[in-house]
Amino acid sequence: YEWDFGDGNSGSGQTVEHTYVGNGNFTVTLSYEGEGSCTNEGSSSVAIDIDLTGLADYESQNLKLSPNPANGFVNLQSEEPLDFVRILNLEGKLLKEIELLETTSIQIDISELSSGFYFIQSFTEGQLLGAKKLLIN
Repeated sequence: YEWDFGDGNSGSGQTVEHTYVGNGNFTVTLSYEGEGSCTNEGSSSVAIDIDLTGLADYESQNLKLSPNPANGFVNLQSEEPLDFVRILNLEGKLLKEIELLETTSIQIDISELSSGFYFIQSFTEGQLLGAKKLLIN
């Protein structure tokens, strides 16, 4: 099974996951070898339109995230001491949690995360201080 996601990325295997890093119309193509060594192919169009503007209330002005977009690592600075930081995907799935000792600055390794949009949540005294949107290239 060979997948072409229409954005310059590809994958192989019967089931795959892929995250688009921006809006657009893409043609996803699946090619696989069937019975008698026949190659089968199918395509489908997908439209990606992610509107993150409604999350303004979720974002904190007390947090600074740089660089953004990022690749490899990202720096998070807070005006208040942080207890822990969480990274979530767009579905809200927790991908990474980092415990801190009331620090106001941290460099986060994001090299294991795929390209796409994420949220970084920051907590102080066990309460959500705020969050930032992150784009990984």
